[in-house]
Amino acid sequence: RNCDLDHTRDKQFGGPTTATNLAHLCPANHNLKHFSNWTVTGAPDGTLTWTSPAGKHYATDPATRIRPKPPHTEPPPPPEPVIGPIPLPHDPWAPNRTTDRAPNRTPNRAPNHTAAPHNNVDTSPPPF
Repeated sequence: RNCDLDHTRDKQFGGPTTATNLAHLCPANHNLKHFSNWTVTGAPDGTLTWTSPAGKHYATDPATRIRPKPPHTEPPPPPEPVIGPIPLPHDPWAPNRTTDRAPNRTPNRAPNHTAAPHNNVDTSPPPF
């Protein structure tokens, strides 16, 4: 919530004002760095390594790691145009109109309008 933006390598000693040389420190750690014998070094990914006056090292992970900018590369060349129609693969098992409808055809079947009515069906007009 309350933090100071600090140059890891002090600007007065040649430290640049870049994302890899800046760190967010709470006021207590900022004072610890500047007014005691603790030292801080920063890695390019944002990790800070604190060294105590006794020589012990403590690494702190940043909330967000800094990733290096990817190198600029030329875009790939466009694909060569296809000349002519693209042949479609033939699937021998795919149904087609001839094989799909052939089993359902019965040429000797009588049309529906000449079929005899059922015996128990009332064919008289409705009473209304």
